[in-house]
Amino acid sequence: MNVPRSAGYAPFRESRCVIVAKGFGETEFVQHGKQKVPKHYYDLTAKDGAIAFGGCIEIIIINRLEKSSPVAV
Repeated sequence: MNVPRSAGYAPFRESRCVIVAKGFGETEFVQHGKQKVPKHYYDLTAKDGAIAFGGCIEIIIINRLEKSSPVAV
């Protein structure tokens, strides 16, 4: 990933971010007939600080003039 000309080089170098959170939750589902029903809910929180997640971002620039051009009636 950190090798020039590799497929992941530019995203690895230019699109990384850190997501800081106090915690997160996750639900485990089980099949009950045709429906999935929640079985357990896991709530993970940081005791005296924060949890850091690594992520990738992609910034998309939209031309506002195209979106808000007036329509003749």
